[in-house]
Amino acid sequence: MIVAGMALIEPTMIRFFVNVLGIERPLGSYLGIAPDYIILITLIILERKSKMGKWVFPCALGLFLFIHTIKTLKTTPQFWDSFAQWFVSLPLT
Repeated sequence: MIVAGMALIEPTMIRFFVNVLGIERPLGSYLGIAPDYIILITLIILERKSKMGKWVFPCALGLFLFIHTIKTLKTTPQFWDSFAQWFVSLPLT
């Protein structure tokens, strides 16, 4: 639930830095994603001695790094396109 809620932090912080504080992009975007990484790294450190579920935050960190790298470099790996096409083709509705 924490990681799901973190998906709301990034757009909120980016809008705050860009629209309220007037920081230009891309610096405002980078400042907006920084709280996600600070929170995840803190949670990884706090949960390192936990016996169950300590894999969740490192996996989330890897996913966030992957997505932000794609967004920052403005590129799309071939396997991501293939995955997206497969996912769209699923009969979910």
